Amino acid sequence: MSSNYYEERIAFLGEWGPFQWTVFLLLSISAIPNGHVGLSMVFLADTPPHHCRLPEGAEEMPLNMSLPLEQVNEQITFSRCQRYIGAPVNDTSDLQTEGCIDGWEYSKEQYSSTIVSEMKLTKVLVQTVIHDRGKCT
Repeated sequence: MSSNYYEERIAFLGEWGPFQWTVFLLLSISAIPNGHVGLSMVFLADTPPHHCRLPEGAEEMPLNMSLPLEQVNEQITFSRCQRYIGAPVNDTSDLQTEGCIDGWEYSKEQYSSTIVSEMKLTKVLVQTVIHDRGKCT
């Protein structure tokens, strides 16, 4: 099929007039904000550093007495998925842990808020719903 065949078939539509140019320009202009919204998700949907929210009365305790340590990307940090069960003590080597049953606390060092922190989401919730059944990351 040549381009002449196509042009012959659509000849009855006529030439590009003011209406076609107006529609073309309006549709082109509407693409600019759509690109901005798509790119903004890089910043709005980031998962900030987080850890388990401590139970009532334990907020004033140091985090190292309430949260186990874990290694993430060759860096030692507080666990994002576990907390110690029971009252904080100095020797945490034999304490049992539990999941984040009271939710998470999110760091505000890099972002004041993100979709993840506002809606109390973590990868755990998303993975549980989709396929991994509770694998915490």
